[in-house]
Amino acid sequence: VFFFFFFKQKTAYEIAQRLVGSEMCIRDRYQRRVHGIHQSMEKVPPKMLAVITKAFNSLDTNKDGVLKKEEIIAYCKAIKNPITDAEYKAYMGDITQMTLEEMIVQEKPFMQAVLMMEAADTDKDGKIVLSEFKGFMSSCVEGIPDEAMSIAFNMFDTDHDGKIDLAECVKACGKGHQEFTIGLTKHLTKAKKKKKKK
Repeated sequence: VFFFFFFKQKTAYEIAQRLVGSEMCIRDRYQRRVHGIHQSMEKVPPKMLAVITKAFNSLDTNKDGVLKKEEIIAYCKAIKNPITDAEYKAYMGDITQMTLEEMIVQEKPFMQAVLMMEAADTDKDGKIVLSEFKGFMSSCVEGIPDEAMSIAFNMFDTDHDGKIDLAECVKACGKGHQEFTIGLTKHLTKAKKKKKKK
């Protein structure tokens, strides 16, 4: 009743002006969002984008350009890293589907980990071993020193069993680029000091 009364008091002109204003705001928000997506996509190195795109397309089983919750849960089960609906919600909140562009922009650690597992785990056993990790890193970025890749692998492999599972991958991706880079730099510095002592 209150809303009906409110609209009755407005002239057609006033309502039209409000609608035009709303449409302009929606249009501006959409344009800013599209611009932000393009900027984020441009920041991804071409080789890395190719690897991510291939992994995304592989996970997108119905090829509709959208990765859905059901597809992600099915993938996790297939690689023997099953997750429940509650676990998915803890990772992703209310997001039930994402395009590749949205995944890159939103930078969800869980989705980054899933893409990495799909790209790096070549034998699909749900674990990434050192050779697979190095292959993945080399395919994404050129010129990474072998020693740096080994140290990065150990930073992911928190239980030090020589394999990275999905949970470890999520945890490492959640650290953020800056924190991970700082940690890697510290490990490399320590390794260089040990070599000098020898």
